[in-house]
Amino acid sequence: MPHGMSPVELRRSPRISAELSVTGKRPVYFHARTRDASADGLFIRLADPFAVGTRLALHLRLPTCEVPLEMRAEVVRVSHEPVAGAGVRLLHSSEAQRAYLEGQLARLARGDGGIPSA
Repeated sequence: MPHGMSPVELRRSPRISAELSVTGKRPVYFHARTRDASADGLFIRLADPFAVGTRLALHLRLPTCEVPLEMRAEVVRVSHEPVAGAGVRLLHSSEAQRAYLEGQLARLARGDGGIPSA
């Protein structure tokens, strides 16, 4: 981290406060909720967080999408207080996947969180 800069200042995309459903696998299956999210990372509430460096396969459910988003992530930070959980960096398969998630999170931040009807 560059001297004098906080992790917040280094973020590429805005983080929103959002309780989203996330399921994943590795090393074990889990179901949890996020505390916040950005196009580049999530904080996942976990009573027993995975170790830093653990790679995860995630399914993130957004109220703006009918189908959960499948993505990979890596645990970069573990917290036990005030909220137990893990900060994960999302490992996008493409810039298009990142841009899609960023757009969906922007919709949530604006309050436009419903799935459009057909």
